[in-house]
Amino acid sequence: MKQSDDLFDLIKSLKKTEKRYFKIYATRHSEQANSVKLFSALDKLEEYDEEQLRRIFKGEKFLEQLAVAKHYLCKIILESMTLYHSQASANLEVSHLLQQTEFLMNRGLIDQAAKKVAKAETIATRAENYKKMLECYSWERTILMKSNYKDLTSLFEKEKEVLNLLLNIIEYRQLSFQVYGVLKEAGRTPNEHQWAEIYNVLANPLLTDSSKALSFEAKAHFFNIHAGVHFVEGDTAKIYEYTKAHIELLEQNPARVRFRPKAYIDSLHNYLHTCLDMRYFDELEIGLEKLKRLPMDTPYMQEAAFITFHSLDLLMRLTTGDFIKGLESVHEIEEGFEKYPGLQSTEKVILSDRVIRLFLATGNPNMALKWVNSILNDVSLRNIRKDIYTSIKVLNVLIHLELKNYDFAQYLVKSDTRSFRKDSMSYLEYLTVRNIATLPVKNKKVVPPSAELFQKILNEYQMYCQVESEGQSNNHSASSFLPAWIESRSTQLPMEEVVRNRFSNEIQKSSYLERINA
Repeated sequence: MKQSDDLFDLIKSLKKTEKRYFKIYATRHSEQANSVKLFSALDKLEEYDEEQLRRIFKGEKFLEQLAVAKHYLCKIILESMTLYHSQASANLEVSHLLQQTEFLMNRGLIDQAAKKVAKAETIATRAENYKKMLECYSWERTILMKSNYKDLTSLFEKEKEVLNLLLNIIEYRQLSFQVYGVLKEAGRTPNEHQWAEIYNVLANPLLTDSSKALSFEAKAHFFNIHAGVHFVEGDTAKIYEYTKAHIELLEQNPARVRFRPKAYIDSLHNYLHTCLDMRYFDELEIGLEKLKRLPMDTPYMQEAAFITFHSLDLLMRLTTGDFIKGLESVHEIEEGFEKYPGLQSTEKVILSDRVIRLFLATGNPNMALKWVNSILNDVSLRNIRKDIYTSIKVLNVLIHLELKNYDFAQYLVKSDTRSFRKDSMSYLEYLTVRNIATLPVKNKKVVPPSAELFQKILNEYQMYCQVESEGQSNNHSASSFLPAWIESRSTQLPMEEVVRNRFSNEIQKSSYLERINA
């Protein structure tokens, strides 16, 4: 069999349920659109035909490295099947034990049957598999009725307790569906009616006290519902409270972390990002160490940890002004991009964005330009979220200002008015590019922007922030970078010094407010 046929044969060997699970897995977790498209195309072929495959995907970027794309798809399929069958293993083991229980009962071997069902109950209970627990209780009831009735009362109590747990879970699932249904429709800006719907759900007694959530799943819903609502509200302190509670819940259940490590990484990312916003750097660094120690036995898990670790680590360096430490990670990030060719486009661009900011902040615009061009010249990255891509274009303008390419910087703004609209970027980004676009021309050359111009931009932005929420709710490096860059241009101070001063003032102000509130 040819090497190029291996992936095709693997796909053809899958059952319908396994194929369906893979597509759900790839969409929800790895978010690899190209992998799903390649999987579906190969599945439709009667026999392997690479030329036909290339005709189907003519013009697609991943065809340039088809062998790499196929290799990565093969890994994802095998990972998803491992997870699929490991998830089924507890169910299967309990089902097999109950089948053996039935066989032994039919042979009149009641004592042996009782041992089998007791073992099945232990496994189901440990996995919090309440449906299987009820099946076990049903067989236990049958056994007791054949021997004596003395323990039936306690068995009925156990059944009622499990049914109550199941009902509790279903109620929390319904509340989660109601809240996230509204949030999905509203995005980050719910209207008055949508907020009323959300707050009406939050008034449910089940969402006023976490002790009313009676199981792991119910408690996870409780914390996630509140964290999601507070995220849209912009209440960082509350997001921190609930994301931390969720992490503590997971870490109290290590089997859950082993069973679903990607869910743990995602939850850890949410919590640690909030630690960054709250300036709880000790907790952030402890969390990053936990992430590094987490067993990563698949490329998919390694990829998730790579993105989460470096994304948060660079944010911390950009926030505190520890730029040199941040630059030490750049080589490792470049290696990661090579190692994980299936990285989601948005994640790759966001991580690249932070590297670009580090190079700009350390006075290395040429390296920043190299990274910007790698994004802007890659057609496959142009369909990412519009605000992220526009920010890369703004950084491109800043780079050319640093390189003293003033004519080209102005050309970039004037030639791309669709991207640089007021409604497609932050207000400070808009102020900056608007002033670059209107720089005067003398002797057919754009006049370099003065320190006074940058101070004027900063003053106008500060006035804007006094009446608007921008710059207050998104208190992290991505939103604080541009004010710091403009200040460094207006004061002629190194950006590292500006950021460190800003960070120090922010910490002092935060400590003062804490003393006042206390």
